[in-house]
Amino acid sequence: MRQFPRNSSVSVAIYRSPTGGVEKYPATPTYTVEGNLLQLYRRSHDQNADMMVVEYELYVPTSVDLQKSDELVINGTTYFVKKILTFGMGVYPFILAYISTQA
Repeated sequence: MRQFPRNSSVSVAIYRSPTGGVEKYPATPTYTVEGNLLQLYRRSHDQNADMMVVEYELYVPTSVDLQKSDELVINGTTYFVKKILTFGMGVYPFILAYISTQA
């Protein structure tokens, strides 16, 4: 994706539970995509009191089927999707997912 720092590009392994819950994730990723991982700024973190466990922002293309119940593995660390926003307009449409290491 464009307009991101070069060191923010990551490979994201997405694990989807067949039941849609947080239990019994498959042993192998459902699929793997490229995205950009940015740490959530402290100021934004303080303004979002309902999302205090959110630690990072993950940007992926709109073609990715990302769901709130998905488990993500990025650089060996497991993350859980907390909130998803889709920005489908503009030159570079993308999905913004707020993710955390806490389930």
